[in-house]
Amino acid sequence: VRRSLFFPAGTYIVTDTIVIPSFAKLYGEGDNSSIISFDVQNWAANTAYASGVLVYYTAGSTYYRSTAAVPATGIAINNTVYWTADALPSYIGQTADSQGRTGDNILTAPENIEITVMCFQTTQLIDGILIEKAKNCSFNNVNIIGPLLETDLTVSTDNTKAVDWISTSSLPCTQMVFDNCRFSGFTYAMNTAQQINGAVITNGQIDHTYQGIILGGASPNNGGATGVRITNNVFDTVYEEGIYIYGVSLNASGYNIFYDVGNHFNGTTSPASSVITIDAA
Repeated sequence: VRRSLFFPAGTYIVTDTIVIPSFAKLYGEGDNSSIISFDVQNWAANTAYASGVLVYYTAGSTYYRSTAAVPATGIAINNTVYWTADALPSYIGQTADSQGRTGDNILTAPENIEITVMCFQTTQLIDGILIEKAKNCSFNNVNIIGPLLETDLTVSTDNTKAVDWISTSSLPCTQMVFDNCRFSGFTYAMNTAQQINGAVITNGQIDHTYQGIILGGASPNNGGATGVRITNNVFDTVYEEGIYIYGVSLNASGYNIFYDVGNHFNGTTSPASSVITIDAA
């Protein structure tokens, strides 16, 4: 049965990865109005917390997650009745199969997921959305916004991605559509050597990234990305290449516009790299 979730305008704070199963539809009231925000606060003494909340303990440089509702009555962070050490999740959201399974537990391809007119953002150095072994999914008028600024994007050290991909030979990512989406504030909009059998990235905006969309690598998995069409997008404020395709084939770029791209943020009169590099047939 298709599951539909409507997010009225507002900011929805989350501290764990949103798992989106097959046939789910998430929709909001605008890509700048309905916002799922991954935001981890510093732990504070004598503060009530709901069960399942992730906090950062600055004194120990450690993340903790509440295992029960924490009363505002002097509960210490090392009280194991209420808190357990945890790690920062890897993604704001990710696809799952019809039973909500992820990773090696996926039995059938996550499919027919629709996300429209809303925003995913993070204040933490994590990736945006993971497309895992999925097929026939669409993102329309979706913003995926990270925390990185121009001063952070002169190097690729943070290695964050607005969209990440995981495929296997039996469950490749197939026929994905990103229409009128914005990717901003990450090291890369996309950077993958995973197998992709058909994807469209169109009418979107890629800005404030180190590089834009990278397909392939030295050793692409199962042939890497094929059938990816990058069309009619606006690239701006990108430190290096807007599009970089290498070691994979049967992909296309067309009718994109590149403003301040490949200039190392020194202005369009000081080019430092190509706006598009294709090192494959």
